[in-house]
Amino acid sequence: AAAAQPQPAQEGHVVVKRQGVEAEGTAGAWSDDRLLTGKAPWYLAVLGSLWGAFFGFLVGWAVAAIGERIFKKEAMGGGDVKLLAAIGAWGGALGAFDALFVGSFWGALYGMWLIRRRMIDRRGAIPFGPFLSAGAIFNFFYLFPWGLWP
Repeated sequence: AAAAQPQPAQEGHVVVKRQGVEAEGTAGAWSDDRLLTGKAPWYLAVLGSLWGAFFGFLVGWAVAAIGERIFKKEAMGGGDVKLLAAIGAWGGALGAFDALFVGSFWGALYGMWLIRRRMIDRRGAIPFGPFLSAGAIFNFFYLFPWGLWP
């Protein structure tokens, strides 16, 4: 049997090779495959970072405002909102969204562990910044190398 010949890349089709692993897929509506190949103008990267920062700030602010209305106390501090904006500038809108969900999951597990060990009660507060940071690091080292972004 003859070896399969490589097919030419189609418009919007992205092939990413990182650490010996090849991932391929279709570029999503919010991405530009020229950014991945370095053939895009510099201002597209700046606009992507600004959009990610805006999205991260907006989502963080919304979570803080809704949490404060529900729980009648501060649910997420201003530093966490700014950190989420910085994560969005670095990893894009999806990076901020992923960091929020991964950080929330790990923070919830840690909170349940603390409650089970009776180190805090259900009303106790734990800092969220370390979990947001861990979510961003997980996003960068696990999700981005596999090409799991739009």
